[in-house]
Amino acid sequence: MSVDVSIAVVNAAGDGYLANIPAGEFGQLYEDRLPSCLSGVEFMQAYGEHYDQETQVSSGDDYQVAMCTRHAVLDHHRAQAFQQLLQGPLTLPDQLLNLGELLFQSHASLQQCGLTSPSADQLVGIVGLVQKQAMSQKPGEFPKIYGAASVGHAGSVDFHPGKAWTDTDGALIQAHGGGVIHYEGVYYWYGENKAGTTYEAYSLGYSPPRVDVIGVSVYSSKDFVHWTYQGLALKGGTHPDIDPSMVLERPKVMHNPRTGKFVMWMHIDSADYELARLGVAVGDSPQGPFRYQGSFRPHGQQSRDFTVFADEQTGLAYVAYSSEGNRVMHISALTPDYTRVTRTYTKIFSGRGREAPAMFKHGDVFLMATSGCSGWEPNKLEVFWSRDPLEEWYSMGNPCKGGSDLENELTFFSQPTFVLAMPGLPGTFVFMADQWEPEDLSSSRYVWLPMWVKEAPKIGLDNKQTSWQRLNPFPTAETVIPPLEVEVRWFEAWSMNDLTANYTAAVAP
Repeated sequence: MSVDVSIAVVNAAGDGYLANIPAGEFGQLYEDRLPSCLSGVEFMQAYGEHYDQETQVSSGDDYQVAMCTRHAVLDHHRAQAFQQLLQGPLTLPDQLLNLGELLFQSHASLQQCGLTSPSADQLVGIVGLVQKQAMSQKPGEFPKIYGAASVGHAGSVDFHPGKAWTDTDGALIQAHGGGVIHYEGVYYWYGENKAGTTYEAYSLGYSPPRVDVIGVSVYSSKDFVHWTYQGLALKGGTHPDIDPSMVLERPKVMHNPRTGKFVMWMHIDSADYELARLGVAVGDSPQGPFRYQGSFRPHGQQSRDFTVFADEQTGLAYVAYSSEGNRVMHISALTPDYTRVTRTYTKIFSGRGREAPAMFKHGDVFLMATSGCSGWEPNKLEVFWSRDPLEEWYSMGNPCKGGSDLENELTFFSQPTFVLAMPGLPGTFVFMADQWEPEDLSSSRYVWLPMWVKEAPKIGLDNKQTSWQRLNPFPTAETVIPPLEVEVRWFEAWSMNDLTANYTAAVAP
């Protein structure tokens, strides 16, 4: 493909910016000279570098040029027209319809560039349909809604569940079995660094695949999509518990507002998984370094897969862990500094064999996503709810939707590790899971998907209960009707707009 890279715009009126060129002049002089598409390789060969800190150019990707440039030029002028209309008194319906039309045009242009999300397209389409129906039903009258458009950068913030995910340096992200905190406007993602060789520790009998302990990686991001490697928050080899020959799994971090410290918990084990302990480390900043404090068996009981949760409403924190040969899960309250368990704990899910817990909260209801016990192989997700983490927990079943029957049944071939409540969007979460690759653990993938929680419909009890439930009035984990509905939805690719669009739809009157 021959690419004309000789275009240079010298235009005093445009002040050096292509978007400032009059739309007619752009169409007559420049549009036809732009390539329709340019590969990352061709861009780097032609220009060598760029100066936009928010943009990454991948050599393996192709980029639309002409259409996206046309959008930038025309949308700039649409914005100027929109601003001029807003400066005048908006008393005439025609003025409002013109504003709405500018919004519709902007969204259509953005959609042609592939920079909108399916949810945003759906919402804008609904607005247009409502407007047309209102005007056709009552000729001469005008609707109460005039237009809509997608905002943001959906095309540049896509998630691709189960695909390779690289950091801002182009290296595969190594943060397996991890979790995320949001602190002072920045997200921090912690997880196991498995960038070593996968091998079996023992030659006889079953030996689970492993990678020698390297440490706990930490990545930072302001947009939740582009992650910068900050190094090892906790380095392996600095204590016998985290010697390379040991097991360090599922690190989770909490910020303690009382002490100002960052507290990391982790599963500590021997190569044969017989040690079954919880480890704790403390840091002064989210990037670390964290100082390892030691490990223990809470209440003298085994602890393998686990999670921690700090309740922002009460300041209380909890740890939930698979115990007693993974047949039972225990939940313990933590001390005010989040570094030890108190004497208060409870046993739940007796005989159910649940692991990989991820606790979160909506309103005054606690929820927990869990997997079954099948080693590195995926199984069915099950969510439970409770009014108090130390009281009874009730099943809500499998919330997975949007995939094939097999994908929904096997949690999209992944295992839960964390659920993050998205700041400023009540009821909106991101479900985080690992898609394990036992033959090469370093190449295991991440499955992050939208999760929504909403109030259950207010319908009659008899319509909700089955006849079996009515004949069995004593509540069990299967028969208590949950006050909420939970959905984890599969997308081949999605953006933050999918979260906000569904949130807007959920809270709209």
